[in-house]
Amino acid sequence: MFFPAAITTVVQNKLQEYGYHLIICQSNDSLGQEQELVNTLYSARVDGLAVSATLSTTDFSHFDIFKQHNIPVVFFDRTPKDYQAKVIKGDDFVGGLTATEHLIEQGCRDIVHISGPLTCNLYVERLAGYKSALQQHKVPFKKQRVFFHELTRENALATAEKIFAQQPYPDGIFATNDTTAITLLQYCREHGIRVPEDVKIVGYSNDPRTEIVTPSITSVDQFPATMGERVVSALMDLIQNRHPAGYRHPQEIVPTQLVVRESSAGSPKRKNDPLMKRLVLALLLSASTAAFAQTKVSKKDMKALVAESLAFSARQYKGMMTAVPDSLFPRSTNKDGSLMTAKYNWWTAGFYPGSCWYL
Repeated sequence: MFFPAAITTVVQNKLQEYGYHLIICQSNDSLGQEQELVNTLYSARVDGLAVSATLSTTDFSHFDIFKQHNIPVVFFDRTPKDYQAKVIKGDDFVGGLTATEHLIEQGCRDIVHISGPLTCNLYVERLAGYKSALQQHKVPFKKQRVFFHELTRENALATAEKIFAQQPYPDGIFATNDTTAITLLQYCREHGIRVPEDVKIVGYSNDPRTEIVTPSITSVDQFPATMGERVVSALMDLIQNRHPAGYRHPQEIVPTQLVVRESSAGSPKRKNDPLMKRLVLALLLSASTAAFAQTKVSKKDMKALVAESLAFSARQYKGMMTAVPDSLFPRSTNKDGSLMTAKYNWWTAGFYPGSCWYL
């Protein structure tokens, strides 16, 4: 719950600068509890109300009592669609669009979308952004690749079981909160699914945890500090400048920004493909050892030749780790049985530690 907590901290600190104190009430996503809290806060004669509604709130009439008595109400983040009030929300359509476009640009063509309930404006708009990105890039929309539920760890695990129940696996996942993204990353690690090589993951909110997990997770920053500051500014304006009934408040949109990290890293282009370099290098070195195997070469001379070959390769591919499978080494036998295989040559020369070697 990073995003609401971050906003609450900013709102409290800014209100204190204006001489106001913050009363924090939590509905636990219960519409009934939200309705009770509204009545309680009205009875407490508060000067204003800042509200992020429950996931299931579609009828906002229980806030009418504040409007009727000209008490300022500001909705933020989870906001009403048609209710006349001051609204400050994130640009969730653009957030969903850029997250999905990023996955497409990294080569993904089968992208899962994990959404919250569509009774909430956040997930309606993020889903619309996801669909728009697919359409713009001519990637087919697959209804079976979209999941709706409250974005808890338990629900994320259940969805992960469905996603990876059978092949083919998706190559990209856009999760609309970071708790879900982190849970999916852990699930993939536990089941041998590589991120980002097998599947790329993008989350939403830029929770600090996304930066410290391994691999770090690409996420959409919602700028909670900016939203919190705008909430307070709107409240102060409404308190100091009372508007007549029926006044249409301008809606404010807080921009979002994609923060790219390791979980969505793209595949290297073919011309820079390390695998191709490994294969070319392995073939060259295997050819050299095969040549050694056809002639009688002293171990001393062979060490010198191999060392020179490795030094040249290291200069060409400095810093690159190369793993050469056993199958790439040719097998050859001299008549007298010396230098049985290319792999044996490397091992006796001291350059073949187990099944791989490093530059």
